[in-house]
Amino acid sequence: MTNRWDRLAERRMRKALAEGKLSGLAGEGRPLPERPEDAFVDPGEAVGYRIMHEHGALPEEIALRKAVRVSLGVG
Repeated sequence: MTNRWDRLAERRMRKALAEGKLSGLAGEGRPLPERPEDAFVDPGEAVGYRIMHEHGALPEEIALRKAVRVSLGVG
C-alpha cells in the first residue's frame, strides 16, 4: 500500500515540477528551518499541528495545559 502512495506522490511532484509550480516558492534556495523538537513527532501529527497553528487553533491538550499554567500563575 505504501509503495502505491509513494508512486502517486512522485507522479504529482514530477507533474508540478514540469508545470513550473515548484519554482518561485517562498523560501526557495534557503535551508529548511531547524526544528530538532520535531525529530520525535509523527509526520502525520506534525502536519496536523502545523495546519492548526496556521489557523490559530490549539490542540485540546495544549489549551488545557495553558489554562492550568494561567490558573497557577506560572508562565
